[in-house]
Amino acid sequence: MIPRRLVLLLVAVGVALVALFFLLFERAQVEVAIGPKAIARHDPQLGAERFLREMGSEVHRDVDLLADLPLAGPLVLLGMEQMFTGAEFDALIEWMEEGGTVIAEAHPQFVDWIEVEMVTVEGSAHVLNIQGLDGEKFDVWMPASPRFGSIDGLEGVLEMAAGSALDVEVGEGRLILFARTDFSRNDHLADYDHAAFLWDLVQNDGAPDEVWLAVREAPRRLGTLVRERAWMVLLSMAALLGAWIWRSATRIGPILDYGSKPRRSLLEHIRASGDLLWRLGESERLLAGVRRAVRRRAMQRHPGWHSLSPREQVVEMASLSDVSGGLLDQALDAAGGSEPATFTRRVKTLDRVWRSL
Repeated sequence: MIPRRLVLLLVAVGVALVALFFLLFERAQVEVAIGPKAIARHDPQLGAERFLREMGSEVHRDVDLLADLPLAGPLVLLGMEQMFTGAEFDALIEWMEEGGTVIAEAHPQFVDWIEVEMVTVEGSAHVLNIQGLDGEKFDVWMPASPRFGSIDGLEGVLEMAAGSALDVEVGEGRLILFARTDFSRNDHLADYDHAAFLWDLVQNDGAPDEVWLAVREAPRRLGTLVRERAWMVLLSMAALLGAWIWRSATRIGPILDYGSKPRRSLLEHIRASGDLLWRLGESERLLAGVRRAVRRRAMQRHPGWHSLSPREQVVEMASLSDVSGGLLDQALDAAGGSEPATFTRRVKTLDRVWRSL
């Protein structure tokens, strides 16, 4: 067991170090350059944005469909995880009917609107040779699943790639819908003809002056954010938890035989109590206990003892124990037994009387 003084010392040292830290340092906000790699890790469409800007288009990232429509250029919707509101979706369809172009990843609202099904198939990702809007063909990497189902009987819906992309006429505009838009992400944009294919898609009526690039991802879960941004805290807490469990867990293995502890005699406790009272200056208290024991034994052994006067009791005790009356008077009634020799003499006298009764 850790001594209490050591625990208090460690706590005091810890408090002193914390106080010293706050005295010597002050809190300040510092901007740290995290580099493009960290930014790209949290923004999967950063490469597409910068590529379109290098091609001469002004790229807008924040789009409010109800406030910004109609737009002056194509709208590219990627990472479609968050639902549109009813008013947003109606406004988007109305804008496409008036000539707007939307390039988007398949989303239940779009899929239900054009009345096509999404199917899951087995297989691995593959490279498709897709014909662009101006007739040129591009090699584009596409995951095997999900895919669009049959479009038979759907008016104004053309298949750009086998089950992976649809070109839908919407009034005077168009909706280009992909089962997955992985080709536009940072880690795939430089592969095959992905960059050229993206540029071809936004050039519906020539090189656009402006492009709206929106990522509608669902809010990230707390567990995901903690795992990505606070993993060091989680690791430290896990280490502390493991140490606590190891410290608190029941020991594994056979119980060691420590042997039976020697039993203490009652006289040892009596002697220890007497030593304590003597150190505290309570010698009179010790003598009072011996005197009560002598008188109690006299009443028990000699009937009629209580009828004798105090003086007669002393005389009787002196005759039975062969102790002089003076010594007996001092042992029974005298005060001032704080001196070791006096105390010892009186206790011996009382013990001799007690044994003779």
